[in-house]
Amino acid sequence: MTVAIGVAVSEALVLTADSRTTYGNFKGFPRIASDCTNKICRLTDRVGVATAGWAMLSSRTVHSLAVEFASTRNTSETIEDVLPEFLNYFEHLYDRHTQAGIDKPVDPGMCAIKFIIAGYDTQGVGRLKLCDIPGRRCIDICSTARPGPVWIGQTDVICRLVNGYDPSIDLSRLNESARNELQGSSLVIYWARMNPQDAVDFAHFAIRTTIEVQRFADGIAKDPGSFPGVGGAIDIAVIAPSGFTWLANKVLHGERRDRRALSTS
Repeated sequence: MTVAIGVAVSEALVLTADSRTTYGNFKGFPRIASDCTNKICRLTDRVGVATAGWAMLSSRTVHSLAVEFASTRNTSETIEDVLPEFLNYFEHLYDRHTQAGIDKPVDPGMCAIKFIIAGYDTQGVGRLKLCDIPGRRCIDICSTARPGPVWIGQTDVICRLVNGYDPSIDLSRLNESARNELQGSSLVIYWARMNPQDAVDFAHFAIRTTIEVQRFADGIAKDPGSFPGVGGAIDIAVIAPSGFTWLANKVLHGERRDRRALSTS
């Protein structure tokens, strides 16, 4: 499980993600594989990516494959240069993985891996794109000219915070009055007025709140039973016209008494 968030404001793009990887063991019980997983990768000086979904393809982590792709790119390339080849690269890896029988292909219309691609185009506009593998579906979500957020992964807590209701509620089954009541409970957030620090603070707050809610809550009353799939250190990257900058990024370390993952600024 994962939560990854992108926020576009007029001055920059922000990418954040947690560090937990989970899996189902042979008895079907959920297990924490790691709280030190890297889910954000710098592709060029102007483009970065955050990932959610499958953590491995053909015995390689998705992050390591993204790093390998990045090693073939020119550091000055824009999002238009990088995006098509990045999606083709992962589509090929997904096909090879499923054709080898390592995992079954996902059902039609579903995705195995989601990416938030953040980067600047040739016009100097920073863009956040939501992309799926397989299928290479890609949607423009927001930009430095049209600020806003995007989140992927285990996003129910964030949806409750921002939208005002649980995402499991099927609005189409409600009458118009009830729909309007729920939709009217969403938070008013002026994304266009945010500066980069506000965007960083919001994204960090949303992931940290998800971690803490999952610590205490075991699902919701109509669907009890859940698993804390979000955890570990919160990595943060900022992409501005001046380039890609890490604000927090895990580093390797020896034993620590508190045994928490270490981040560095």
